[in-house]
Amino acid sequence: MLTQQPDRIGRRKTLGHLAMHYRSREEGPVAAKLLELLGFARVPSPEGYPFYHYVVDGAASNNGDGILFIMEQPQALRELTSVIRENLKVDQPGEHAVIAKVRAAQDSDPEYDLHLGILFNSLEEIEERVVRIRDAGLNDPDLRGRVKIILNRARPGTGEVDERMDQSPLFSGVRRYTYGRNGIQAFVETDIFLTGALGDKFVFELDYVFPGYSDNILTNPAGVSLESEGTTSAQR
Repeated sequence: MLTQQPDRIGRRKTLGHLAMHYRSREEGPVAAKLLELLGFARVPSPEGYPFYHYVVDGAASNNGDGILFIMEQPQALRELTSVIRENLKVDQPGEHAVIAKVRAAQDSDPEYDLHLGILFNSLEEIEERVVRIRDAGLNDPDLRGRVKIILNRARPGTGEVDERMDQSPLFSGVRRYTYGRNGIQAFVETDIFLTGALGDKFVFELDYVFPGYSDNILTNPAGVSLESEGTTSAQR
């Protein structure tokens, strides 16, 4: 297993920003609404600014990191996506067989394609936010039918974690499990943002790690046994 080596001269790096696209200018306010439901904090921008500017944590110092820029998909990329979809006959008679293969893989695993993970320090906040997003996907005119929730419950085997899962208003009935241990994943799939060759959906991953466990979904995401190298986790 690779380990992080200390920086001998004290230099540090953080993740600066990610830029994402929504479909059209009209979709901008809808995309912004979803980001705010997910917990991103909007940063005021000058009039005419081409981006919506968000930060992961609105309470943190704005040092130029933890930023999400969202903007309308540029024209050339929109044309490229259209050509790809037309030539593969996506959602048309005679659709290329690879489309069904890709979509089956995406349906089986929400982490299959490019996605964005947000780590929360409160499971209660994830529960509350996912409930609100699910409700918006049913009742909000802008978001109705445009979000899908997929939940991975913490793998069983840790007593206090199992107890919290059984008490959860969100995860208690879930029978999909994380690969790693001592954490949960809540996925929000949407067609408001674009990714991949087909440009048809994006996944936000909301993560929580139970404190006090060095073996968890982010330090050991594949669930490899730390006692016997080479063995992998149970199936979801």
